[in-house]
Amino acid sequence: MLASLLLLTLTLRVPTTAVGPVLPAIAADTRLTPTLLSLLTTGPLLCFVLVAPIVPTLQRRLGLNRLIALALLGSAAGAVLRSLPGTVMLAGGTLVLGMFVAIASVLAPAVVRELGAGKPAFLTALYTAGLSLGPAMAAGLTVPIGAALGSPWRGPLAVWALVPLLGLICWLAAHRRSESSPTGRRRNAATGPETGGGLDTATGLGTVLRDGQAWLITTYLALTSLAFYTTTTWLPSVLAAGGASSTAAGAITAVTSIVAIPASFLVPVLSQRPTGARALRIASPVPVALGLGLLAVAPELDLLAALLLGLGQGASVGVAYTLIVSFARSTPHAAAVSSMSQTVGVTLAGIGPVGFGALQEGTGGWQIPLAVFATIALGQCLVGLALQLRGRDAVRPS
Repeated sequence: MLASLLLLTLTLRVPTTAVGPVLPAIAADTRLTPTLLSLLTTGPLLCFVLVAPIVPTLQRRLGLNRLIALALLGSAAGAVLRSLPGTVMLAGGTLVLGMFVAIASVLAPAVVRELGAGKPAFLTALYTAGLSLGPAMAAGLTVPIGAALGSPWRGPLAVWALVPLLGLICWLAAHRRSESSPTGRRRNAATGPETGGGLDTATGLGTVLRDGQAWLITTYLALTSLAFYTTTTWLPSVLAAGGASSTAAGAITAVTSIVAIPASFLVPVLSQRPTGARALRIASPVPVALGLGLLAVAPELDLLAALLLGLGQGASVGVAYTLIVSFARSTPHAAAVSSMSQTVGVTLAGIGPVGFGALQEGTGGWQIPLAVFATIALGQCLVGLALQLRGRDAVRPS
């Protein structure tokens, strides 16, 4: 079961982030315009915004186990289609991949909630670490895989279809083994499709949309996503403007992803203690603010800034998803909270890089956008404080 959860988590990141490293090769081969090329990276985000809100309904119709299997199968199919000859296949496969990754992404916290059996800290840690490990794998291995296969981009994009495919195999095998056990039968009953036609009105998306605590969790995750996608997009350019070579900028950017892995793993574990959970909700965004501020005032300290960014982003991811899992009262409730928070988060994540670039263009430098986004990160600390003050009992330590 641990292997299936890890592969599910890697499916959320590896196939979609693998496009970035081979984008120049795709451009040279297809001669697509920069605008069309950008759709290869923003298309999955658009799919997420469109698909995520209906996932709780799909879960009620099909059940958690079936829908996860369908999402993994669809993700593998989309990754393969994307690598086939022709720009139509490239575009169509990207959209198929984006839709099914969106389904899997919304359901992943529900899977953690369902499998955690009241003690989800380790599974949440595995999940959040996988969210940080995935981009690092894609960034570090996609180009070497292409070189080894003699195919600059189609080969490695097809190879990454193995991640959801292996995840599907592990998922089906794990649930086949559990079906004969009493625990497995109870879980299947709890996660199967609704047969009575009634909706879980106490935990549905409509109820979640009216829950102030859920909106605070949504805001926390949205600001985490904003910082992650903005720095992922612009950090190499900021480093280059500060005097780093392209090779050094790439290496320093990789440091951010690597540092985020242990941070995102440790935070859910540390959050088991009430005092640790309270402190981490408030303090996790602070290193992000410090890293961005350091790049603004002392760009020569870029490596230290990258370490701080990785630490803060990894910790914030760990806090955000721990909040979702611990706040959820049931598996359907976890899916509803995840749907709302991730839809808003991805929307804000798409706006962030554009806003950062517009600030740079308008001011002619990087200091102002860095300062603005550092201030936003500090604002996230206030959201963590509000979570603590408003819902001391609503969000429980894992």
